[in-house]
Order: sequence, then structure tokens, then C-alpha cells
Amino acid sequence: MGKIITESGYTFDFSDSLDAFKANCISFHDLSAVDFVVETENNVLLIEIKNPDNKKATKESREKFFNDLENDFYPYKIGAKFTNMLLRKWVAGSFYNKPIIFIFILEFKNLNPGERRRLEERISQRLPFSLNNPDFKAKEVLEDFELLSIEEFCEKYPQFSVKEKEDNL
Repeated sequence: MGKIITESGYTFDFSDSLDAFKANCISFHDLSAVDFVVETENNVLLIEIKNPDNKKATKESREKFFNDLENDFYPYKIGAKFTNMLLRKWVAGSFYNKPIIFIFILEFKNLNPGERRRLEERISQRLPFSLNNPDFKAKEVLEDFELLSIEEFCEKYPQFSVKEKEDNL
């Protein structure tokens, strides 16, 4: 069954995945969530997307987003979305049995390449890579973190179709 998910001005077609669902619309007390989870043959993708460049965004909202990125709390906020997804699975008594890749798709042209690299590093430092040890029950916790643009996501994961949402054109 095809999985079509719309988020942040984009429509993602995950028909070639084993499973895909929008995770941030499922309430689980106060635990935040990534936008969606996609399971492929080889791994599980936890995907968060931010698109302050969408056509409906205002100059003020873009400036606010840029200021938020500069704040030391922002990497914790994004890291918590990933960690909370793991907690949700663990509380339910299940674990991912494949390597996990956390993908943060960021469409924000105001961020230069150096700032993007620093943001990726700051977020990566807040992720639980230390849980990847041979004695941990879940075995596969976090294999990789990627900060990608929509274009980079499409290049790296060509099996998935991504289009700008029609009402934003």
C-alpha cells in the first residue's frame, strides 16, 4: 500500500517503503516526535522537516527561525524529538531491529554552508550515539544523523518521490 505524507509544503511518496507513518500526530503524553517514520528493507528513517522558506512564511517567521537556530536550546529540541521516538517504542515494549538514521531536512536559504555544518554538529552532539554498544538490548539505536536539504534528500533517497505541495505553487 502506498504511503503519501504531506509535511511543511512537500508531499512525500514512500510507496517503495515497507511502512511509513506520520508520527507527530500521535499523542503520547508530553513526548515530542519526529514528523514521520519510514521503514525500508535496510533501515528505519526518522525524519524531521523544517521549511521556513515555504511560500506562506513571512519575513518575520524566517527571522524568528534563524534566531531560534542560533539559540543553544535548538539542538536539544531537535535531539529530543529523536530520543522521544525511541522512548515511545521502548515503552511499547518494542525496538527497531534495523539500523536507524535520523534525517533532519532543512530548507532555509538564509543558512550558509558553514552555519549548516555547525548546526549539524551541534545537533549530532545531542543524539544518543553512546547507546550503540554491544550490551544494549536494542542493538541498533542510531547509525547516522544527516542534515539535508530537500534536494539532497532526493539525491540520497531516489526511491522516494518528493514534490512541492500543489497549493504552494
